[in-house]
Amino acid sequence: MISGSSKHQPLNLRDLEPLAELVARDPWISGRSRWSDKRWYLDGKTPGRAPFSIHWRLDGVNAELANELKLLAACLLLPRHADIALQKFSNATLIEVALVYLARFMVEERYESISDLDVAAFAIFRRHLEGAASQPFDILTSDTDPEDDGDEAEDFSSQAGSDRDVAADDIEVDRPTFNFVSLRLKPWSWLHQVQGDLGRAGVTVNAVGLFESRTVASMAMQMSSEGLKRLEDLPDEVILPIIGEAHRLMGAPADQTIWVQDEYLRIGPRDLSIPFQTTDKRNRLVNFLDFKLDGERWLQESGAAGRDPGMRVAEAVRTIRDACLIILNAGIGWRISEAASVEVEPMSDDTALPSCIEIRPSSSGTNEHFWLKGYLSKNQRKPTPTEWLIGARVSGSDAEPMTVRAVRVLERLFRPWRENAPTPFLRRQLVLNWYNSSITFDPQHIVEIRAEGMRTSAQAFIERQVGLAEILKPQVASKPGLAPYYETGGRCIRPHQWRRAFHRMIFRTNPDLGPAISRHFKHLSLAITENGYIARSPAALEESEAVATNELVRLLYERNEADTPAVAGADRILERHRARLSEIIDGDELDNATDRLRGFIEHADLRLWPAEHGSCLIGLNPDKAACHVRGGRIDWRVEEPNVERRNPGLCCSCPNFILGKADIPFWQRRYEENRTAWERSGKIEAFRAARDRAHQARTILAHLGAPVPADEIDQTEIVRGDHR
Repeated sequence: MISGSSKHQPLNLRDLEPLAELVARDPWISGRSRWSDKRWYLDGKTPGRAPFSIHWRLDGVNAELANELKLLAACLLLPRHADIALQKFSNATLIEVALVYLARFMVEERYESISDLDVAAFAIFRRHLEGAASQPFDILTSDTDPEDDGDEAEDFSSQAGSDRDVAADDIEVDRPTFNFVSLRLKPWSWLHQVQGDLGRAGVTVNAVGLFESRTVASMAMQMSSEGLKRLEDLPDEVILPIIGEAHRLMGAPADQTIWVQDEYLRIGPRDLSIPFQTTDKRNRLVNFLDFKLDGERWLQESGAAGRDPGMRVAEAVRTIRDACLIILNAGIGWRISEAASVEVEPMSDDTALPSCIEIRPSSSGTNEHFWLKGYLSKNQRKPTPTEWLIGARVSGSDAEPMTVRAVRVLERLFRPWRENAPTPFLRRQLVLNWYNSSITFDPQHIVEIRAEGMRTSAQAFIERQVGLAEILKPQVASKPGLAPYYETGGRCIRPHQWRRAFHRMIFRTNPDLGPAISRHFKHLSLAITENGYIARSPAALEESEAVATNELVRLLYERNEADTPAVAGADRILERHRARLSEIIDGDELDNATDRLRGFIEHADLRLWPAEHGSCLIGLNPDKAACHVRGGRIDWRVEEPNVERRNPGLCCSCPNFILGKADIPFWQRRYEENRTAWERSGKIEAFRAARDRAHQARTILAHLGAPVPADEIDQTEIVRGDHR
């Protein structure tokens, strides 16, 4: 810390006295501020930044506690040996937020002093913080939270990569949520750090040993991940009007905005020698935009007399951009960092696809798939090229999914910006931003789009353009879950919720697509997808139960009507109930027998846990579930499979495993992949596992009544020798 030039000397931490005497003396904290001041201005200056300070907003806090919190801040920010403080002066605002939050918690829970905070108090604080982190309201970027200060702000996430466990590592966590939690956990660590200083002032610290086995970062990662699991999925009543409005703007409004922007840029910067001529041209363009887009909300709100035409064109451009990004967020389910990673090559042909999209035929040739190329940064040392499936069409058709249309619009919308961008990096970016509120002609004002900018722009789009509050007003009385979205006009919606909405949409279509979603999300394992994205809200759980019950109804009907012998463990158990199932079905078609079968399932308390390779009826033999037994747990009370250990080979040995015709594609693929690996290996012993898996898959296909390949695998032929 750089000392101030004033004659006032700051408090010396080496000579601390009892707190009451310290307060009575009212020492100087810096060259400008005393202990009793409402705002502490700190010594030290960063060029280009205002002086750093702490504003003590401690209304309702008793005087003793207020002074203890001030002492804690002083112990962190005032210099020690060699004029070095524990915290940089530029972290003052972060410390302010954390301590004010702790003070409000202590007032709410009636803690009078820092000495009252112990391990039990920390447990209550954790529950308090977990509840705050899972709120759908936009509390994470409230006016009490500072913006990122770059290199000057302490990086509270710097340890996260080393001490969080793998299961939580790839759960998509909104970084504001993690920062929100970790910042508010920090005071408990600071208390331990400066307990000696506080003790000399007569303040005893009892909250010790909280982070002996875990760090603040690892605890914050766990808490923020759990908070996001409890976060309510976006209701359909919220999703549909937003997506509907975004889709509508992809038609004529997008085309007209692109044309007006091109014409506006073609006029060029204002020529002061002929101001009226250029102003008249600009006004005519904006009037054209008003005429073509009559009724658009953003034009109504920005149409005040005398408004700069460039600002109105810029608002139109940003509105179309936000609509495109919302369509892609909902239609791809990617991370916000991935949305900012897409690059394109220069192009002039509007009929050609942008270079970031590639069309490939499906394996059968029936369909054409659209793949979007970008970069993956999660769990990577540096951004790594990747791709997402964003849509499909029948081969030979010229139809395009709305996601492809959104990419086309973004490419065309920002093409003039890329051409004028000052760096090669910016000239490759699909989406750009600019400093001014008006259309700019200065290349130096063209900048990279930031995650925070995408988040806030999307929230503003929902509030302003969609008018969510007006739409939800008639429904909120009968559906209280819509209240946060009605009260905030949609500004509480986070980017992560679109990712969850994408997962729920696919789950509704087919719950067996979990592995495909996991690959699409670029997760490290299926366990991460199932643990992090299966909704925990009552409404979502009810929906999940209904889907699983319908799938079990289909399996029981199919199992009862099948002529092939039982092959899996649960099949053999259900075989003993064939007479009862036949009585329930009574020769009816599936639609007519569904209600009776559902009643049987509810009476027997059966719950289906589907996977790509088959399903689990763990309720039949919970204490014999192979995935739990292999993990060392034998317990009749387990209610769901161990998703981290579940795999095709292990499940086939489990008495709770059940197979149906819907599982045939997986086992066909498994047979072909392993048979090919076995043949290409030269049938050597090192590849015996591939041979066994292929034989197992062939056996299952035969029992399921699927076409069985003619080339039977020899179970005995193994070539001995080294494989190099």
